[in-house]
Amino acid sequence: MQGHWRCWSLVALVFSAATAQEAEPPGAGPHPVGTTNLRVAVEHDLGDERMHAILLGQGGSLNDILEHPEAAFIVNVQVPGDSALYGPASGQALPVVNFIAYPSAGRDEPNRYRFPYEDGQYGDFEDMLEPGEAPDFADPAARYPLVLLAHGASAHGLYDVRHAQAIASHGYIVAVLNYADDRTALSGEANDHVSFLRPLLTKAVVDALLESDTFGPHIDADNIGITGHSFGGFTSLAVSGGRFKGNPASVTD
Repeated sequence: MQGHWRCWSLVALVFSAATAQEAEPPGAGPHPVGTTNLRVAVEHDLGDERMHAILLGQGGSLNDILEHPEAAFIVNVQVPGDSALYGPASGQALPVVNFIAYPSAGRDEPNRYRFPYEDGQYGDFEDMLEPGEAPDFADPAARYPLVLLAHGASAHGLYDVRHAQAIASHGYIVAVLNYADDRTALSGEANDHVSFLRPLLTKAVVDALLESDTFGPHIDADNIGITGHSFGGFTSLAVSGGRFKGNPASVTD
C-alpha cells in the first residue's frame, strides 16, 4: 500500500441511562456542497429493479452506464493473486466507483442532479461537477479531514448521498464507495473473500485520493476517518486494524 496515512473509525457509545438524552441531528453546516460527477447516460433508463442490481454488482457495472466515466472518481484496483484470501476475485482488476462530496464556495446556479433510481429520493446531488470542471473549495488553502462512508451488505453508496453532503457541509471531504460486493460473490457460499476485499478496496481509494491532483492537496492525511452501517461497520473496523480470520497483512497494512 502506497503512502502513509492514519485512519480512525467513528464510534460513539453512550452508557449512562440516567443522563441519556435524545440528540437532534446537527443539520446542514455553513458550507455549500459540491460532488464529483455520477451522471447516468440517458439511454440507460433501466428502472429501479435493474438499477438496484447494477449498484449491487449483479450482471452489470455502474461505470458502464455512466455518461462521463472519465469525470467520475473511479479507482481500478488490482486484486492480488491470492485465492485463499480473495477467492474468485483473485487476480482481477476491479473498478470501484465512488463519489466525493466537498465543502465548496458555492455558485449562483448549482448543478443539481437526481440519480435515476427510486425517483431520486436517495441520489439527489446538490451541485455536481460536469466534465472539465474542477472543485471550487470553500477555502482553497485549507486541508480538510477526510471521511469515508462504507455501505452495508446488499446495499450501495447511493443510500449515502444525503448523509455525505450533510457531513461535507461542516467542512469535510467525504468519499462514498460503491463496493458492488455481489460481482464476485458465489451463490450458496460463505464468500469470506468479500470481507478481505472490503479493506483492500477501501485503502486503494484512500491512496488514490491522496495521490489525486484534484483532492490530494486539500486532504489532511493525519485526519482520515471511516464510518459505516452493518457490513460497513465491519469494513470500518477492518480498515482500522480489527482482526478477521487470522488478521492477514492485507487487512491491516
